[in-house]
Amino acid sequence: MYEIATIDYIIIALYLAGMVGVGLWFAKKHTDFEDFFLASRSLTTPLLITTLISTYYGIDVLFGDSQLGFTNGVVAWFAYARPTYAFFLIAAFLLAHRLREDDFKSLPDI
Repeated sequence: MYEIATIDYIIIALYLAGMVGVGLWFAKKHTDFEDFFLASRSLTTPLLITTLISTYYGIDVLFGDSQLGFTNGVVAWFAYARPTYAFFLIAAFLLAHRLREDDFKSLPDI
């Protein structure tokens, strides 16, 4: 059986202390809902697009796309994933200005 050495505990403690430190440092910079949830409304269009795409990926997409690729091959990317990315691009370019203009703060606000 493997045992955890003292150095392992030290590394884990340093990591946890570092994460708490980073959290406290950012907590001082971002004080209200808009700072935290909306990145102080400073996202540019490319960052908005990558945020939408990264939000889209979850366990269902991971397993669903894997199954689709296994079943249908590479053509599944053209039929399924590319239209999704195109939608995110269109949505970001068409909606970003309006969402910022109307002061929406969350998806239910839309």
